[in-house]
Amino acid sequence: MRHHVYALKQAKHPQRPYVLDLQSNLLVDLGTRLVAPLQRRESVDPAEIIDELMPVLNIGGEDFVLFTQEAAAYPVKGLGHAIADLSAHSSRLTGALDRLTG
Repeated sequence: MRHHVYALKQAKHPQRPYVLDLQSNLLVDLGTRLVAPLQRRESVDPAEIIDELMPVLNIGGEDFVLFTQEAAAYPVKGLGHAIADLSAHSSRLTGALDRLTG
């Protein structure tokens, strides 16, 4: 579901355990979802964060940076369970994607 956070079934990097679904809910029948990785803020150099492109989001009391510029199609079967719903931040998330795509 759009703007839900998913735990990856096989996270390859401990600092990036989650992805955020950015894809429209109208396309739920596809076998892939457009997702962007969420990285623990403590592991990101603050000088690298572009506020409008890389919003900082709190998930379960921990801050994560959304790497919108690394969005990619990901197989639905590789997504774990949804751990958070960030729909309340819809305007920020859509703004970050708009910033990326112009």
